[in-house]
Amino acid sequence: MVAVVIAWYPATTAILDQDKWSMTIQVPILMFAGEEDTYKVSSGSSILCCSVTTARGLATKAAAAGKPFELVTYPSTKHGFILGHGGYNPASYADASKRMDARLAQTLP
Repeated sequence: MVAVVIAWYPATTAILDQDKWSMTIQVPILMFAGEEDTYKVSSGSSILCCSVTTARGLATKAAAAGKPFELVTYPSTKHGFILGHGGYNPASYADASKRMDARLAQTLP
């Protein structure tokens, strides 16, 4: 059983119909995204993999549908902002970790 989804800078490119996608939400989603995420789908591609614009659209559509979706974005933060990755941002990572821990404590018995 899935009680909550916590997504760190997820790939959003494949979500072509945000209205339809938002209607499929069955459990709470907490999504973290860097506002300066420019990670590309593939080398040489111009298509953003994890667009904060798309994430914001998903949050808007989910809210309109009454679905449990929370988006937290971080300014001056790139893709891979967790410890050990190229876009490491200590402040964003610490905040997202704190929020994740709180959500898991709230959700799981």
